[in-house]
Amino acid sequence: MMPPQVYDSITKLPHAGVVMVYDLSGFALVFNFDNPYLKDVRVRQAIAYVIDRSKVAWAAGGKAFDPVDYPTGILKVVEDQWISDIKSYLDKYEVNPSKAEQLLKEAGFSKGADGKWRTPDGNVFKLTLIAPAGYTDWVAAAKEIAAELNNFGITVELRTPETSSYWSNQWYLGGHYDMAMDFFGAWMTYPWAAFERMFIEVNNIDKTVVQGKGFEVFYNIDLGGPFSGKADVRELVNTLASSWDPNEQKEAAQKLAWIANHYLPEYPIAEKRLMIFINKQHFIWPDPEKHFDLYQNAAGGHLEALSWMLINGYVQPNPEYWGVTTTTTTTTTTPTGGATVTKTVTTTETKTETVTVGGGLSTGIAAVLIIIALIIGIIIGYFIKRK
Repeated sequence: MMPPQVYDSITKLPHAGVVMVYDLSGFALVFNFDNPYLKDVRVRQAIAYVIDRSKVAWAAGGKAFDPVDYPTGILKVVEDQWISDIKSYLDKYEVNPSKAEQLLKEAGFSKGADGKWRTPDGNVFKLTLIAPAGYTDWVAAAKEIAAELNNFGITVELRTPETSSYWSNQWYLGGHYDMAMDFFGAWMTYPWAAFERMFIEVNNIDKTVVQGKGFEVFYNIDLGGPFSGKADVRELVNTLASSWDPNEQKEAAQKLAWIANHYLPEYPIAEKRLMIFINKQHFIWPDPEKHFDLYQNAAGGHLEALSWMLINGYVQPNPEYWGVTTTTTTTTTTPTGGATVTKTVTTTETKTETVTVGGGLSTGIAAVLIIIALIIGIIIGYFIKRK
């Protein structure tokens, strides 16, 4: 990824092409359930309605981040596969300050004459947001989040601990924060990894440590939307890990997605995009719109994906640049009297390119003249030395 200005300058080059694929991960805003106010789902939802995901994604890295459409933990590239049936029951949390105010008032909060929100006990509502200092994109996103919440009247202090201490029990993994930044998606299109990180553990640390003892509410949570009854997220995640039944997998994923969307254990904000740079002058590349999957595979191993493209003929040298011979095969199938006749026509075209040196002389002629000049120089030197 790179800043928008650099991206724009590169894409203006005539030979440069950029294909954007998903990193299969993104960043989310995590809530600490030991905070008595954040433990209230209405407060978490109010915060979600304040934050503009598009602005936060742009602040993080311009075109390198794509705002989430449905905050569920399910990656965009597989949304249709897993949650298309329940999208009508999901909340997109589009920016809605009025809805946020309504939820906070329902939770017992009030807004003072100074424009700051106060908790039910009358104190200014203050929160600490942490992000690892070394993750410059997350820090930029966290600054935008803090600014938007502060403008709304929720006082937020941003702290950026050194990266190694952030990923320790001193800060995030120890639950020492009100709100924090973390990955979501977990680099896998099958949703087990995403929900395992969201509901079970982070870096082998139980979520009741990372997000507080209050997180146990998800072990017996009321379902809603298209579902009824109660659920234990641990059992649902285990179903994704152990079941081979596609129907069981999808039902578990949909329930977890609905729980994530409604109760917001964390708030997925933006997915990271990877930039694949291609040279359009040297090579002919497959159309990204028709063959997006070929480029998406490069997210996990670009050399392997490129090798596959080359072996299967999806990438070809550009004959206009290299002066190579190209062969085009056209197959025509024509039905004749009930039978099918197949005709194959092969056309071979040779393109050449003359590389010139100096005043228009070809490479071969120039090389001969250089050799002659060297011989003459050696002869002259010999006679001078003899003299």
